[in-house]
Amino acid sequence: MDDSAPAPETATIGRLIRRNFRLREQLIPKISRGEKLNQLGSITEDFIEQRIAPEDQH
Repeated sequence: MDDSAPAPETATIGRLIRRNFRLREQLIPKISRGEKLNQLGSITEDFIEQRIAPEDQH
């Protein structure tokens, strides 16, 4: 066995960890937006339009 090549298990763990970090990076902004929404007294149409516009740019 070549010592420079990672074992299949090690490669799988590495892929899972990278996937978890990508998921975490996607979820944190969404959670922050949800927390801000929870603090609002009311949601206006202008607020919704402002929030939808940045999402369309992805």
